[in-house]
Amino acid sequence: GLEYAIMSGGDVAPLEDQAVTELHKLFSWVHRSRRGVLLFIDEADAFLGARTGNMSEHLRNALTTMLYHTGTPSSQFMLVLATNRPGDLDTAVLDRIDESIEFGLPDLVEREKLVKMYYRNSLTQLLGIALKPEAKEKPRSPPVTREEDSAAGRAMTARGEVTPAVLDAVAKKISGFSGREIAKMFVAVQTHVYATAQMEGKAPGKKGKLELTVDMLMDVVDKKVKEHGKSVDMQQHGYIYRHEESARSVVAASGRPSMPDLVIN
Repeated sequence: GLEYAIMSGGDVAPLEDQAVTELHKLFSWVHRSRRGVLLFIDEADAFLGARTGNMSEHLRNALTTMLYHTGTPSSQFMLVLATNRPGDLDTAVLDRIDESIEFGLPDLVEREKLVKMYYRNSLTQLLGIALKPEAKEKPRSPPVTREEDSAAGRAMTARGEVTPAVLDAVAKKISGFSGREIAKMFVAVQTHVYATAQMEGKAPGKKGKLELTVDMLMDVVDKKVKEHGKSVDMQQHGYIYRHEESARSVVAASGRPSMPDLVIN
């Protein structure tokens, strides 16, 4: 039954010297409210981060104002913070937190659900590319003897229609992905479908005219897995730009040294 307000931590810094005034107005509303107020701050570390020498005077004053108004428990006010960087929050802010809930990365079961959901949203609903049902086992038939039948069978296998089992395999490959990364991956799959249709001279944008094969899907998945690995490595070890030039100069026929090899990783 609480009244509520929603804001982003990034909304505070642009206010500069008006930030303190706006926060006082907010808490005046809290004190006037008969039902009490819940304030939700997304990306809270952008506003309530640790006080360092790099923090602007306006942001420091705003943080101090927030700490002043939240120093004692109150039945009139509830503060909910969301952040991906809890370690960056100021120690005084952490001291005011009564309960913390961690929303971890999706496990395999959740990834399977997310993969199917984003396939449906990005490909089935928007492009008309439905998920193919699993093929039922057929009775064994005599071995194929005609060469053309063998070629047709290979072509059908190469087409590789996407089934629920294929999406389950995708979910296993993307261990460590967040829900946002999975959503962005299927946007990339959608783009790949459009680009392939254009290269093949098809009419993109018309449902039923587009198709997605296993190879097309896995091309995008493998690329995103590689990007994810680089991102994790950068978060753990930092970004290192390597600019290497060969120490040797190859003398050209004219007698002048050629340009050294350049390798940028």
